[in-house]
Amino acid sequence: MSRAGQITLEASAAKTATFQTSGRRVMGFTKATVYSIVSAVSGGGTIDVAVEVSPDNSNWGKLNVTPDITEDVVCAQQTAATVEAVTFPLASRFIRCNCTVSGTSVTLSIVLDLVDES
Repeated sequence: MSRAGQITLEASAAKTATFQTSGRRVMGFTKATVYSIVSAVSGGGTIDVAVEVSPDNSNWGKLNVTPDITEDVVCAQQTAATVEAVTFPLASRFIRCNCTVSGTSVTLSIVLDLVDES
């Protein structure tokens, strides 16, 4: 029987500096989709959102790349209101996003959808 869940990693807010979302426990799920939802950009702002994984919610590394996924980045240099997403198989215990903001301000939220297909 499959199950699914959704977690807001970052509520919609204006961001002016680099930040990381809190780590969230995802053990037991087999697939994840991370959405970067940008609703406003000002002052030449851009944002990069990269997925990171951890075995212990303390030591973080890049998402392992598979043949189906060429990089760990959900969005690179988003400069306008848009939604971007990446879906990947999940075998980690914890997940978070590392977000690099440049320019004046970027307003965004980050949402994580989880599925267990076992």
